[in-house]
Amino acid sequence: MKKFYLVLLLIIPCTLISQDYYQDINTNSNVSLRSALHELINDHNTVSYNACKNHLKNTDEDPNNANNVILIFKQNSISKDNFASNSQADFWNREHIWAKSLGNFSPNGDFGSNPAYTDLHHLKPCDMSVNASKGNKSYDEGGNQHYEAVECNYTTYTWEPADNVKGDIARILFYMDLRYEGGDGEPDLTIIEEVNTYPNPEIGNISTLLLWHLEDPVDEFELNRNEYIYGVQNNRNPFIDHPEYVALLWESYFNCINLSTISYIEPCNAIEGCNNESACNYDANATVNDGTCVYPENYLDCYSNCINDIDNDNICDELEIAGCTDPNALNYSSNATEENFSCEYQFNSSNTLSLQGILDLDLPSAGNDGKAIHLIAIEDISDLSIFGIGVANNGGGSDGQEYVFESISVSAGDDILLARSPDALSTYFADCFENFEHVLQANVNIGHNGNDAIELFEQDQLIETFGDANSNGSGQDWEYTDSYAYKLNENQWINAAVNCTDNSISTQSSSCPYPICNVIVQNQQAISVTAGWSIISTYILPENPAINELLSPLAGNLNIAKDNFGNAYLPQWEFNGIGDIQIGHGYYVKIDTESILTLYGDYTHPEENPISLVNGWNVVGFLRLDPHPLDEIFAYLVELNFIIIIKDYLGAAYLPEWEYNGIGDMHPGQGFQIKTNGSCILQY
Repeated sequence: MKKFYLVLLLIIPCTLISQDYYQDINTNSNVSLRSALHELINDHNTVSYNACKNHLKNTDEDPNNANNVILIFKQNSISKDNFASNSQADFWNREHIWAKSLGNFSPNGDFGSNPAYTDLHHLKPCDMSVNASKGNKSYDEGGNQHYEAVECNYTTYTWEPADNVKGDIARILFYMDLRYEGGDGEPDLTIIEEVNTYPNPEIGNISTLLLWHLEDPVDEFELNRNEYIYGVQNNRNPFIDHPEYVALLWESYFNCINLSTISYIEPCNAIEGCNNESACNYDANATVNDGTCVYPENYLDCYSNCINDIDNDNICDELEIAGCTDPNALNYSSNATEENFSCEYQFNSSNTLSLQGILDLDLPSAGNDGKAIHLIAIEDISDLSIFGIGVANNGGGSDGQEYVFESISVSAGDDILLARSPDALSTYFADCFENFEHVLQANVNIGHNGNDAIELFEQDQLIETFGDANSNGSGQDWEYTDSYAYKLNENQWINAAVNCTDNSISTQSSSCPYPICNVIVQNQQAISVTAGWSIISTYILPENPAINELLSPLAGNLNIAKDNFGNAYLPQWEFNGIGDIQIGHGYYVKIDTESILTLYGDYTHPEENPISLVNGWNVVGFLRLDPHPLDEIFAYLVELNFIIIIKDYLGAAYLPEWEYNGIGDMHPGQGFQIKTNGSCILQY
């Protein structure tokens, strides 16, 4: 078949071919032939790009009109003078059949402007706009008809020229593949079986170009053109002079062509094997899949290694099971392979730290300066950083732990102040600021409003809450806007009146001094009065001791006050049956809402004010500035068998006969019911 084809091609006239140009060409093998032909046409004479314009007027002259040239794609005849020097529509310019971007051999490219840029063998006159449409497309069959070059079709990556120049195009590209093999700073151009080749120095499709070479044999126009260029560049296009060389250089493809039908016989050069690139036994030489492909398991490569294993634990990321991996956790999952930090543990609070006060004071410096949280150490704490604080903003539920305490040690009874502005609070509290053993700088998350709940955490577990994390505190009995809340005991908080610190210069000048300052400021006392019935007392001797004057700050909230003898003060009726208060006595009061009663006057030392107790029931006050164990205060009278029972307003009792103290400490501002079995004097 091949011999028939070679004989067929050799009948083409070759009278213009130099008789001795190819005399040393070795055709024994395609390798020898390629090497010999390349050396023959290499290192040709180059001309300037401007000179190419004039040469093309001769290489592609219209045989029927010496004043015109034939345009390669549009196939029309146009005046040689109609060169598109200023981008004129329908004029001609120089088309690189092998697009210069597919080899980077333009003047600004890696390989400069010569010799490929000005090689006349692949330069053709072309309609300027058609040239732009063709761009750097490869060559293949099919596509849409071009609106201007109506004999041409195109797709995104391919261009199909008119039938009568398909062979011309093919042989030009064969020449470029042979001529430019990358030597001496030249591009290495290759025709391949692919069309989307940019920016590689490649063009396609080789199989289509070979068919075009057969379908459109060399004609006189090509022979004349080749001869002229030989005279200019001193090299020829061998595939015009010897079309049979194409069959030798691309032998593997030609072996698959049916020369009778000029079509490919499929499969061509079939090589059986696994031709799937994703298979582990992929054979790049295989053209026919023989069903032997072996594929890796899901998520593994061909060596049984995970494709994705970010933590390098030999478990593929796609197969990881998130969960708690700690066997000591309550929610340990034996199936979990990836720790997701969801482990839950049995938690028992140490009960060594407690909330003591929540401050939202209106300081002269304004802003967040008055926002602070007061805590108290119940026992020694070696590392305070196991605790943290969270602010539940606007009743939106818990935000979790937002501040972690510094890693410091504190002692039992230490007062700790976590403040946004320690300096501003130091000025505001003055001397009583020294009552805080530890003052810590808060972060921006400690920016609670007076209606936000506060949460105390230990080891990231919630252990105490002030307020309601799911409720906005505005209008609630625990609101502390421009005020404070203070814990009296484990079960009782007091709230100073909302806005009671407005426009104050110091806590002492406000209508609600912060309770910790009472130990320093002995001429005033802030007493928490709970809603409903309670028993209060004071260590202050006011300038006006009348009980109606003493309780006037509670006006509108107070229902009744009574002494131990049943005498009453009824503010609604402006009736004072009690008269003046007695130092050391306690008084029953009933109010509608919890309040802070602040009294001013002289401090009455307990040592100087013995309290007379009658046989039976009494109501006494507490005259010390600091809390003190009740059983120690009454130890002398218990030893003399005077005390039967002592009760606070909540009903908690001290029963000396049973050595039971359910009250604990006596606190300033509180009153106590005492039943004796005889008259006696209490002094401490």
